[in-house]
Amino acid sequence: MIKYLKIVSLTMVITVSSCGTTHQVITDSGEIYEVKGDTYYKDGKDVTSKISDSEKDHIVTTLNRRLESEDELLAQQEAIEEAREEAEKALEEADEQAEAIQEKLEATKEARENYIQANKDLNQAQKSYKRLRKKEGFSTKDDAKWTKKINDLSDKLKETEQKLNNLMDE
Repeated sequence: MIKYLKIVSLTMVITVSSCGTTHQVITDSGEIYEVKGDTYYKDGKDVTSKISDSEKDHIVTTLNRRLESEDELLAQQEAIEEAREEAEKALEEADEQAEAIQEKLEATKEARENYIQANKDLNQAQKSYKRLRKKEGFSTKDDAKWTKKINDLSDKLKETEQKLNNLMDE
């Protein structure tokens, strides 16, 4: 059993010393030790030879538990940071989608207004044409001019209707 404890102690000391850094350890009894490699300090004085193997074991075990806890916390912090970055990316994508939808709504509204105006212009031109045609002095030249104007307005109406339909189908 004692041989096993020495092996475990040695393994723990090697584990701690392999870090090559200095670690402060607070034991359950409240004593503060500084572990640097396989040397133990208390209040800045080397106490390696003055403390028992079981105390060294306890110090190393406490240190290992703290290091494991810190590693777990770091892993959790990294996971949270990663999740936060993913959430920010998703939010950015949602903002882009919302902006695209807003642009489509505005384009659809504009296309609808253009269609309504083109329809109104065509109807007004047709009424004027019929009214003017009934008057005396309406020449074939006037007829050709109005026919062209009505055809142009009809083409414009078809064009605006097509734009509106395309936007509605997207």
